[in-house]
Amino acid sequence: MKWTEKYKCGFSNGSNFESVEFLLDVENSNETKLFFKAYDANLCPLPDASTWSKKWLKKQVKFLNTVVSKDFIGEVWLDDVLARSV
Repeated sequence: MKWTEKYKCGFSNGSNFESVEFLLDVENSNETKLFFKAYDANLCPLPDASTWSKKWLKKQVKFLNTVVSKDFIGEVWLDDVLARSV
């Protein structure tokens, strides 16, 4: 399975003004690394994840790790933060 195909449509976490949209960065993703960029509900880019509060970042990383298949072997990135390394 080509992982970039599986996640190319992205996904969202939250509702209303607290929604975070995760879109796959296809140009930088490959079979061993998935890169996601974070956007707000209006698809405006959010600041890099490393600048978020620890609590908010932890919540988004936890969500990202539940959405990305456990059978994906490789790194999962949220902006400039390594969310998972398998």
